[in-house]
Amino acid sequence: MTTSEDYAVPQLVDRDFEAGLQDEPSEAWVTEVSEPNILELLKNKSITQSRWIFEAHYTCSRLLLEEAVLDAVELAQNASASRIVDRLRKLPVGPEAQLEVLRNAVAHIGSEWNVDQVGFVELSLAVSQLQLALRQLGQGSSIVPSVRAPVCQILISEAETHTFAACYLEERFRLQGMHTDLVDRDHAKRLSNTLSDGVSGIVCLVWNDPHLTNDINSIVRECFPIVSKKEKLFISGGYAAMNHSGWLENQGITKVFRSYEDALLATRDFIASSGCNDVAQLPYQNEIGLRCS
Repeated sequence: MTTSEDYAVPQLVDRDFEAGLQDEPSEAWVTEVSEPNILELLKNKSITQSRWIFEAHYTCSRLLLEEAVLDAVELAQNASASRIVDRLRKLPVGPEAQLEVLRNAVAHIGSEWNVDQVGFVELSLAVSQLQLALRQLGQGSSIVPSVRAPVCQILISEAETHTFAACYLEERFRLQGMHTDLVDRDHAKRLSNTLSDGVSGIVCLVWNDPHLTNDINSIVRECFPIVSKKEKLFISGGYAAMNHSGWLENQGITKVFRSYEDALLATRDFIASSGCNDVAQLPYQNEIGLRCS
């Protein structure tokens, strides 16, 4: 039975920016939603004035993205994936913030279904449209991984019905400059063929449906020896994965992550430690498009 947790995705998160305020404003404060002259506005201002300008701008940024989430929900319910993409591309934000709008739209629809405001058919239709929009945005990205860029394999069971999270994670990895591959069958064979000895690699098992324990057990048992032999990072995440984190880690998974952000940061650290600079030096962006050092 499908539950609300299957579509549970964290909402936009408030950040404590005051802790990072400095006498000299830095680019780390500036959102991609900001107008071109925001840095000029911050120059030569007192810390109080700078705080006011930034917080006002941050509030406008959040309101803009929250409005975009509601628009995406409405368009998804009317089977308009292409219009969702058009709407997002008009936002003055980066691609990661656009993906975050879609993630929050899925969460919003899931919460409506949880209180019987939408039926399962409407839920499935809307989520499928949001996933289609996710793919269209990803295909339109101008980021092209280098030949030596890390490879990220996203593993899911062939029987997994809730695949938005896996697709979202794949697009986030792709935006980090990685080669990606979403694998739903012949897992061990695909890993053997694509994980090269001389290239950094990450394998991420996404597991949401709690009824797929046997499938997941088979995937881990088949894939762990390959990942271990090639010295790649093996991580996992998802609703069911979190509920079975201890078991997965006993089976050889390095870490089960609660959030996308933690998983992305861990992979960047792993890649940096392996000596690959193709990804580790890319700017990391949080879910509202703030560029962080």
